[in-house]
Amino acid sequence: MLIGYARVSKGDEQSNKAQARALSEAGCKRVFEEKASGGRWDRPELHRMLDQLRDGDTVVVWKLDRLSRSLKDVLHLMDRITSAGAGFRSLTEAIDTTTAAGRMMMQMVGSFAEFERAMIRERTTTGLAQARAEGRIGGRRKKLDPKKRREIAESVLSGRKSGAEMARLYDISEPTVSRIVAEHRQNVETFHAPTSHDLKGLMKFLAREEWRECFGEVFYDHFGPVLDAGDMDFEDIAEILGDDWAMTLWGCAFEDFLTQDFEIEGGNVVDEYLKRRGWKENAQASKKLYEGAAHFRHEPLRSQ
Repeated sequence: MLIGYARVSKGDEQSNKAQARALSEAGCKRVFEEKASGGRWDRPELHRMLDQLRDGDTVVVWKLDRLSRSLKDVLHLMDRITSAGAGFRSLTEAIDTTTAAGRMMMQMVGSFAEFERAMIRERTTTGLAQARAEGRIGGRRKKLDPKKRREIAESVLSGRKSGAEMARLYDISEPTVSRIVAEHRQNVETFHAPTSHDLKGLMKFLAREEWRECFGEVFYDHFGPVLDAGDMDFEDIAEILGDDWAMTLWGCAFEDFLTQDFEIEGGNVVDEYLKRRGWKENAQASKKLYEGAAHFRHEPLRSQ
């Protein structure tokens, strides 16, 4: 039995009358008519037609894009039709899978689609590799730089502005302001947390504003995307993983911070700290501080 399927996009002023007439003239005993976008999969009449297909039936459409505008969906629908033992015909493109030539045409379409998918994967992989080689990584561009984030946090914490006012000023949501304030408070409290004897002087040195800002950047690079995606604060990570693991993760960020060179006077915090103390800059002195930072990763410290 020949079964027709007619579709026009939702919102179009046109109707299915012309398609239905062409399908009836082609010998269709029943025509399923639908008004929906060709890019949508959840089309009731389409699925009702597929469910009623029987062995020996043939699905007929006026044009191939009436079935779907997505080549991937077209091929999937062809599999559904074939598995039901039915055939397919398109009046405009003269495709008929009940004939050997029509089946060959659909196989060619499927082969070209698979080739294009493979080419897209190859171009994507090559592009990502090139971006990584150039030092670029994916992810959403930050809307606020560290200076603006610090201004928001300090304004709210000092009472100069409310969270709603800062949200309107920087065109962000109030929950984002709350996260920025919580992260800033966490960073400040972290710098004053009790540490091992080797790191006490360094930790006091890190309380300086310029180094707090640098650490805030490293802290966000490590945890920002996860915290933003989960709408969490760093304290939530401790509740989920436990204090020891949370401190271990913080130690990884801290160790990374100690090894970086920043575009400020002094560049590296360890080197600058040693200069201020009047120590001779040598590998042994720096190594001692780096080893102290690594202690966070292997044996997390607790506040006394």
